[in-house]
Amino acid sequence: MKTSQFLSDLQITRNNGQLFLRWQEHDLPEDARLSIRRSIQPLNAGNIGNAVILADMLNPGSAADWWLDPESFVTERDDSVRAEEIFAGNVADTGTRKNHPLKSFFPDDDVTGNPACSGLHVHTPEESGEFFFAVCLHRGTSGEVYSFLASEHALHVEPGRINIFRISGDISTGETAGLPVIVDLHGREGGIGVDARGNALGTHLIFSDNTVAWREGIPFKFSITVTDTLDERKSPEKFIRLSIYDRVWTGRRLTPEESGDVRDYVPAINTFFLGYHTNIARSNSAPWIWDNYTEKLVLKIIDLVIENLQADPERIYLAGGSMGGTGAVQLALHYPEKFAAAVAWVPVYSYTWEKTPGFPELSPSIERMRCSIGQFSPADKVISPDGKNLLEYGDGALRISHREIDFPPLFATNGRCDLSIPWVNNPPFFRAANESCQAFRVIWNNGGHAMTREVPEVVTLAELLKYRRNEPFAAFSNSSDNRQYGNGDPADGNLYGWINRGLTAGCIREDAACIEVEITAGHEDMLFPVKCDVTIRRRRHFKFAPGTPLAAHAGQEQYSARIDDDGVLTVKGVCFPRPGTIRLICRPDAG
Repeated sequence: MKTSQFLSDLQITRNNGQLFLRWQEHDLPEDARLSIRRSIQPLNAGNIGNAVILADMLNPGSAADWWLDPESFVTERDDSVRAEEIFAGNVADTGTRKNHPLKSFFPDDDVTGNPACSGLHVHTPEESGEFFFAVCLHRGTSGEVYSFLASEHALHVEPGRINIFRISGDISTGETAGLPVIVDLHGREGGIGVDARGNALGTHLIFSDNTVAWREGIPFKFSITVTDTLDERKSPEKFIRLSIYDRVWTGRRLTPEESGDVRDYVPAINTFFLGYHTNIARSNSAPWIWDNYTEKLVLKIIDLVIENLQADPERIYLAGGSMGGTGAVQLALHYPEKFAAAVAWVPVYSYTWEKTPGFPELSPSIERMRCSIGQFSPADKVISPDGKNLLEYGDGALRISHREIDFPPLFATNGRCDLSIPWVNNPPFFRAANESCQAFRVIWNNGGHAMTREVPEVVTLAELLKYRRNEPFAAFSNSSDNRQYGNGDPADGNLYGWINRGLTAGCIREDAACIEVEITAGHEDMLFPVKCDVTIRRRRHFKFAPGTPLAAHAGQEQYSARIDDDGVLTVKGVCFPRPGTIRLICRPDAG
């Protein structure tokens, strides 16, 4: 072992394909940062600078569980942002208690079988070979190696993968096999690792590879429970509630020059379930390069939960409010093939620079991403390493306008006078969803961020959970019962209104020659007769070329039906003379 006056006792063990590197630290300089390096050659002072960097900008004491430290999240907030706590779950305020000292990630050595240590890094190998490893000490953000501790012997390594570690609770696959999963996304300031008394939260833990975070080895926590309740909403069946904590460790506190929101002056920041600056550990300044790390992280955790708990992959749902609702919208639009349906309470649909008329104090929606990307301006281009433009990627109205894509059904609420979520972005999304014949239902009023409590439930858990990723569903558009949402000015249009409220569909039966669905219209404020268009999404068997003559009917009523150039099947002008259910049947036109 090549030793250092600052570092000693390097140990490397395997755990399900990941490598756990542990070491002891001694009187490190105040500005110390560490990196992990690898080489096919024995490492020494002459070649350490040329070794492959696996991870850098590690903080001293990395074996200590920062999720248990309120200082990772704690902030002082003014009343202007407290409304967002409605959807945050637990938040860390200045009164949150701290337990001392912090425990290590594996304090009982029951996962890895190794003794306590100062430093910890978890490496996910990408290739096989014989490698030497080293822990390197740096001063500040300098890349120069100040001191290092290297292994004396090469270790044979095979490609590995991210693993789930259970840290509390006891859930068996016998309890979870075949259950649906509701991915629960919290609001701004949520996702902390302790409650108000300093007690640990989170049931499971992973250590990232370099695809789902700004560096590998970052710990992410989440909670898994089996329940029939989601925030007081009851379901007729049990499901897996997967609560993912949107906090990424940056190892430093952001500054006012990097973010105008005091809630970001913490080392573990929110990312709106989207992503962040690729250089966030050092700086949130130009050039503005971002990556959708958090979306990739959410997808990875979902896949691991499906695999480890044998959950039903055809019944994965998104649910969240405020920041969490925004994440639900973005994930559903960016990965429609992954999810069965989504519900979003008071979400941002699109990231834009548009200002809301009459609300000069309300910042444009794109500024929500300054918490994790930095103080970019309308003149700046924010681009990902693979060329994605942030404004285009986050433009929900643009995305949902792709009528050829079967986006999962989306249910939502919004308030015209919401001081956290700009109303100005909502009408373009509402319009695009309707014109592209996507399954979208929304209820709005003239309320603020807490408006969801003031309107009828936009979707019940029973209705949400009936959707399956591999089964067709009905999407409604151009309903005569829809209310006017206006032009983006909160004062324009119906102050209380909805799109597609009261329109529901039962199970769809289809084969190669026929497709039929029972659809229902009815709510206490619906004005009859009601007409709407019905589009059948995710068809599996009833497939014909665009322009194929079709015939549709409900009882004696005959309707126009066609498959357009995008392959979308829509029946036009389906009529409900009164509240009730009709059976709509569509076949090829026999002439």
